[in-house]
Amino acid sequence: LTFIVVTHDQEEAMTMADRMAVMDKGRIIQVGTPTETYEAPNSKYIADFIGTINLFEGEVIKAANGNVEIAGKSGFVMNVANGGDAAKGNNVWFGVRPEKLRISSAKPKNAVTNAVEGEVWEIGYLGDVTTFHIKLADGMIAKVATLNASRTSAEQLTWGDRAWISFSPDAGIVLTK
Repeated sequence: LTFIVVTHDQEEAMTMADRMAVMDKGRIIQVGTPTETYEAPNSKYIADFIGTINLFEGEVIKAANGNVEIAGKSGFVMNVANGGDAAKGNNVWFGVRPEKLRISSAKPKNAVTNAVEGEVWEIGYLGDVTTFHIKLADGMIAKVATLNASRTSAEQLTWGDRAWISFSPDAGIVLTK
């Protein structure tokens, strides 16, 4: 049985749909499974519209075989495995979901790329998840979501602390439009 549901509730759309279409001003922008739409948005609009995402702006300084290196405006270099068709010199956004970021008080070992330091600006303890808002040097607020898999944490970051956020090269996606 096929049926169409029109909703403005993202959670409803993501849980009910086998396939979903996201529209903007009466035009279909992307069609795919909820997983495809969330994990592989085809534009900055979709990335920002579906769920929560960090969008780091920058310029591609190297590109080969889908891998790109981006000089970010937030003051760090991103080495990304999901570069799509981005070419050297392109201005792009790198989108990475909060749950794909790692946070620590110490700089990650061997972190030449994919790591930036900031200040803990806000913390939200939600029981199963803690969300951290990290203010970067350029004023951008990056959001990090950590799973509270154990009752206590060895590292207790708090407001005003310096913190490093980092991610793996395949954690996000490069968006050119």
